[in-house]
Amino acid sequence: MLHSMGTDYRAMEAWLEPVFSKYEKYKRIYIDLPAHGRSTISKDFKGTEHSIENVISFIVQTIGNEHFSLLGMSYGAYVAQGIMDRMIERVEGIALIVPAIHNRTGRLPEKAVLNHEAGFGKDLDEDITKAFETLMAVQT
Repeated sequence: MLHSMGTDYRAMEAWLEPVFSKYEKYKRIYIDLPAHGRSTISKDFKGTEHSIENVISFIVQTIGNEHFSLLGMSYGAYVAQGIMDRMIERVEGIALIVPAIHNRTGRLPEKAVLNHEAGFGKDLDEDITKAFETLMAVQT
């Protein structure tokens, strides 16, 4: 189970466990994507490609050669697609919830910032602040 950007594994677990708990045959692994929750990254971390490599490494270490399915939401769905592309022979299924897509029409509304706290990001790395300001409508 791969969560969206800006959350951690608990976001998926909270609403998926009531669904999957009825089905004992499904082993579920909720992970924290790199730089989320309890996961860590090194200074060499460069973004999505490294996220995909990191999760693939986790899969190999955790389930060995077992086949598996992926369920990803938003950015997690984007990462799931990268995993499937590299491990297609082992992926039995994939579910994508509000997957990240590329807009080809150019007809999206302008991003709205609903709340921006003065001094937001002053204690964060510049790259993290920029990413947060790019993605989030509430910046506090």
